[in-house]
Amino acid sequence: MKNLFSNKKLATIVIVFSIIMFIISFLNSSQIYLWDEGAYLSTAENLFSNDPYYTEIDFRPPLYPLMIKMMSGFFGLETAAHLISSFLFALAILTIFFLGKEIYDEKAGLFAAALLGLSPFIFYSSTKIMTDVPSISLALLGIYFSFRYVCTNNRKILFLSGVFIGLSILTRFIFILFVPLILLIMVMNKSKLKDFFNFFVFLGVPLIPYFIWAQLSTGFFLWPFIKGQIMVAGSELIFEKSYYLGAIYSVSGPIVILGTLLYLFSKKNKTDVILISWILLFFIYLTILPHKELRYILPAMPAFYLLFGKGFSNPKNKVFRVFIFSLGIILLIYPFLNAPRFNGSQDAGEPILLERTENLIPVAQYISLNLPENYTVYSHSFYPLIAYYSKKKTSSTWPWTEEFYEVFPENMKSDGWYLHYKNIFPFTNIDKQPTEEWLDSNAHFEKIKEFDKIVIYAYKKTLYFPENLT
Repeated sequence: MKNLFSNKKLATIVIVFSIIMFIISFLNSSQIYLWDEGAYLSTAENLFSNDPYYTEIDFRPPLYPLMIKMMSGFFGLETAAHLISSFLFALAILTIFFLGKEIYDEKAGLFAAALLGLSPFIFYSSTKIMTDVPSISLALLGIYFSFRYVCTNNRKILFLSGVFIGLSILTRFIFILFVPLILLIMVMNKSKLKDFFNFFVFLGVPLIPYFIWAQLSTGFFLWPFIKGQIMVAGSELIFEKSYYLGAIYSVSGPIVILGTLLYLFSKKNKTDVILISWILLFFIYLTILPHKELRYILPAMPAFYLLFGKGFSNPKNKVFRVFIFSLGIILLIYPFLNAPRFNGSQDAGEPILLERTENLIPVAQYISLNLPENYTVYSHSFYPLIAYYSKKKTSSTWPWTEEFYEVFPENMKSDGWYLHYKNIFPFTNIDKQPTEEWLDSNAHFEKIKEFDKIVIYAYKKTLYFPENLT
């Protein structure tokens, strides 16, 4: 077993670096939110409410909203959310350092921590109220404790491994893929059969209470996992052969090329098999998943950083080490000089989506002040954000295709206001229904307010016709 602080000077450097990145991440957070951020904030704010204005707790992993809710009692909802995201980003930097130290050496851990902490993509993600970075932090802790366990054979450490992997799953359901990875670590280190049993018991500590809740609230304890996966898959198939290379390059920048070359020329050992299996598990999942975004590659990146860290710490020649170090610094700085290309802000048309949120805020404020009592707000887009900014009961008008007309008005079950977006997705082929022409000609709707990008219609489910009176 390796001493946790055998090199106190190096550990202190990483701790200070983590604290600095926490502060910078928190100070760069924004109050203009994306769709998923609105969903997490609304879900967190409505936890334990008997009459939520909007929640996705039936398919969103529950831990992140729960942490936000608990922390909001001290800092306010949005501040709490940003504090959690930035703190877990810093914790991920620290954890990958100790993980690299555990499986390779301190230099490998140092390089891995630098690669993770100085990735513009991961840093930018840490400023968002999203589960991408927090889930990675919890999973890294689970993996770190699994490696510590096989060295110490201490059941308390195995307990921590199981609990943190369970918590990571409750932050992002697909992190169940880390379970076979932990089992592989145990198999390769010849753990006893009772150790595998104990791991599943410890894994169940955070998971079983959630399964009980899901069974009672949805009728099937795995339904949130199933529905969550359906929502992640999206409606449009995206087959992009260059996805993996493009995503890895976007997250890491050109240093990925140098790191790969250095790793290929390094001495291999059995730990490499575990890290490569880690990468392959998520590559297989992404291959099956029809809809892909750049951020979906993030769970595999710590394994790359650990392999690259091993490669960077490998050169023995002093002159070559200085050259590699200098080149590495240049390659780390390059993405920051080209931030829009490497921080993920251009992915999925994010600038346009954030502009839509800015347009939505005054509309939500108008709704908050003027919506009649017991009315529902309807929309086919951005409904989590409408809900969060207005604090009014909000519902989506699913489906958004031509089928909308077949199920209407059963998809709008009570009186309310409907928000129609003008040219909602000009950068895609998406044409969401209903159209403005249909709304203007339908007797159930009456235009009451028009903003620059958004039109508000009053909606009456039941029409009043005096001739029907007897």
